[in-house]
Amino acid sequence: MRVEYLGTLAEGTSVLFARIWLIGREGTPDVCLAMERDTTAKTLAPETATAVGLPVEQVGVAPL
Repeated sequence: MRVEYLGTLAEGTSVLFARIWLIGREGTPDVCLAMERDTTAKTLAPETATAVGLPVEQVGVAPL
């Protein structure tokens, strides 16, 4: 699984977003499972990864 931290989506806002991806093997497409606020993604991604038995990779600027 990959969590891709995107930053803000609108100028002048402080809300940060992230996409949570299920990364496919070679020949299999990647699937975007969710696009959430960064704080939600920070919790949702590890819970989902644990449920399906996959490691989590974080890219971009992760929240503190």
